[in-house]
Amino acid sequence: MQNSGEDIVRRFEKLDAEKGTYKAHIQEIAEYMIPVKATVTTQGTLGAKRSSRIFDGTATKALRIFANGLYGHMTSPGAPWFELTTKDKALARMPQVKAWLRDTSQRMRDAMNSSNFGMAIHEVYTDLGWAGTGNIYVMEGTRRPLNFVTFNVGRIVLDENAEGVVDAVYRLEPYTVRQIIQTWGKRASKKIQDQATKNPDEKHDVIHAVFPRQDVELFYDKRSKIRRLKWGRENMPIASVYVERESKNVLEVGGYLEMPYMTPRWLRDSEEVYGRSPGMDALADVKMLNEMSKTDIKAMQKIADPPLLVPDEMRLAPLRLTPGGLNYYKPGPGEGPRPLYVPDRIQVNLEYENQRRQAINDCFFVDLFTLLASRDKNMTATEVLELAEEKLALLGPALG
Repeated sequence: MQNSGEDIVRRFEKLDAEKGTYKAHIQEIAEYMIPVKATVTTQGTLGAKRSSRIFDGTATKALRIFANGLYGHMTSPGAPWFELTTKDKALARMPQVKAWLRDTSQRMRDAMNSSNFGMAIHEVYTDLGWAGTGNIYVMEGTRRPLNFVTFNVGRIVLDENAEGVVDAVYRLEPYTVRQIIQTWGKRASKKIQDQATKNPDEKHDVIHAVFPRQDVELFYDKRSKIRRLKWGRENMPIASVYVERESKNVLEVGGYLEMPYMTPRWLRDSEEVYGRSPGMDALADVKMLNEMSKTDIKAMQKIADPPLLVPDEMRLAPLRLTPGGLNYYKPGPGEGPRPLYVPDRIQVNLEYENQRRQAINDCFFVDLFTLLASRDKNMTATEVLELAEEKLALLGPALG
């Protein structure tokens, strides 16, 4: 891989084209489950209504419980959810080493708890639920040591190495002319610099490419007996390049010692780069439930305001449909006043709808995450623990 703008833009567009089917799939999922993120293949309008396809909120609630459950069980800020150790277990048991590991682990937890990690990782869990792929970018903060940023899944493209590990990330972000000038100044292309005063709010796509350098030069420091990288971010093993997509102008060349993007995938097929999600498993049931709910709404409206058969003689007469309204008609022999017939109920297959709701909840492991809230009050602590272990076994591969 090279640092030239042409190579980076070409690589991004190739990977983005290969991602087309996946993007169409998760766009449909977002429209039914999390419409606020339904901008994968379409450009949303600020403040526009995006929930027109949703007639039943089961999937939206299940996705929220899924993300909250993962957050509470895996990365709760109130619990020590990770601890440093060493490969040599005997070394880890030494009092001095044990004290250092404990102190360093606590310092790391304090740094993460004082950052925005909680908000960022919760969004990642949400993305895993509907898209199957998440992303989180770690950077130095201006007000805190760590800053975590997540991005639209549709604008991130991934590439794997020979071992199936994501080692290259290309992110497409729209910047206004004003933002580009503020960030990169005179390194912006001539076209953007010319627009700085005329049209500062016009947006341009900028690609952030992060990938391993193939030509990293090492030198040997004989005094320290260790191998060191050449000084400078442009020589670090992980390249970081910002490029204007349209002009292919390189705005910045930097680097990292290690990959700054974390890209978890819920379940991964051996022949696919992007993950599979619980939302993909639930999509068929979600669409069916929405269609059934849409039909039920029409049926309930007909119950509340049914169509009427009106004699031709009443064509010019006023028809009163308010409660207690009087409508005059020509009665038959011996026929007196009678109420207008309104059906009091309609047979709707609620049992089948509830089956679909349960299937959706099963896909998102709702029963597991709401176990303590929904358990029988007469269950003992041992029974609850055994039930929790049984349900956690279903999540084992993904949590691992």
